[in-house]
Amino acid sequence: LEIVYQKPASALPETRRVAPLHLAYIDHKWMLLADDRARRAWRNFLLTRIESVRLAGGTFTPPPREKIRAHLSGGLGR
Repeated sequence: LEIVYQKPASALPETRRVAPLHLAYIDHKWMLLADDRARRAWRNFLLTRIESVRLAGGTFTPPPREKIRAHLSGGLGR
């Protein structure tokens, strides 16, 4: 996916290319856990800060569920 994301500390939104991994509802907020391709790391994105979404093409192989569960056990954005 290609998302346009508004970070709280930035004046302008950023375009990010991500591979979605998981959606989570935490503290009354929807969060997207995604593999951020440019940063080569998993990042959490608050859905209300995503201004637009576009299919970017290509494919990816998701990691094993155990790896996602281990990441989520630490919480998202807390």
